[in-house]
Amino acid sequence: MGISAILLLIGVVWMAEYRQKFKIPYWFWKLWHGILASVMVPLALYHMFTGGNYIDLPWKKALWIIYSIMFTLLVFYDRVLYPMRLIKNPYLIKQIKPERGGVWTITMQPVNHKGFQFKPGQCAWLTAWKTPFSDSEHPFTIASSAEDRGAIQMSIKVLGKFTSNIQNLKVGDKVFVDGPYGYYSIDRYPETSRIVFIPGGIGVTPIMSMMRSMADRGDKRPITLFYCNQEWDTLTFREEVEELRKRLNMQVILTIERPPLDWQGEKGFLNTTILNKYLPPEWKSKGTEVFLCGPAPMMNAVEKALLASGFEESQVHTERFALV
Repeated sequence: MGISAILLLIGVVWMAEYRQKFKIPYWFWKLWHGILASVMVPLALYHMFTGGNYIDLPWKKALWIIYSIMFTLLVFYDRVLYPMRLIKNPYLIKQIKPERGGVWTITMQPVNHKGFQFKPGQCAWLTAWKTPFSDSEHPFTIASSAEDRGAIQMSIKVLGKFTSNIQNLKVGDKVFVDGPYGYYSIDRYPETSRIVFIPGGIGVTPIMSMMRSMADRGDKRPITLFYCNQEWDTLTFREEVEELRKRLNMQVILTIERPPLDWQGEKGFLNTTILNKYLPPEWKSKGTEVFLCGPAPMMNAVEKALLASGFEESQVHTERFALV
């Protein structure tokens, strides 16, 4: 039993570490992660209770009995009680709106409950077409303003099977939202004097939540937005960004990798030259916080550029859209 528990533990760690490298589907990993862990713990406990010297003293026996009870209660809460709670607090689809860049924005309204409060930039887990008991939720950033308590929005780019079906949701459909989660938010740095936002592609969603929240709050702290995208025509929310610029104390720098022939803005990739062009030395000192979100290659390159241009690592906050 002990050897079996160790082998299962190795399996759990291996699948988590190499899931992406071996292209193991997320749903498959999640299912077997739960199965292996749920079998591993009872095997380990059986080994301890029958092994002799592991529980040779009364306090040791009591410790592992309490652990066994706690583990059982935790699984029961996670798999039974918590899904029941989500089912009692559903959301209805209020609006489905197509955006530039193959993105769909869904607006969801709480039914017979107040929903939840969140910090701009946080995420939540969405379950559609199924119940929370199906264990098939998907994480997305909340894109709406934290000041709008009547509904929440998620802007989802078509990238896979689930996201491709988002556009097939209908007004009035029931969905379940589990949140909020995450620490990526301007609200964690209320004392900062200046803010730099650097979104790339669909990484603009948490940035939109922060900018929308700041606009609704009347927050006039200076902002520099470097919005990076491959093409001008697929720049999501580009019209709203212009409207937000008028409501905020914000300068907007658009960096397009493949711009149109008549493009007058920045071209290529965001680098130290562009950063230094628009950010004076005082913006790189204490009192400035940088929020970066986008595709992994873009984020890796921009992080290096930020550090090379004079920012401290502690000033740069990132959100990476990857599972395990």
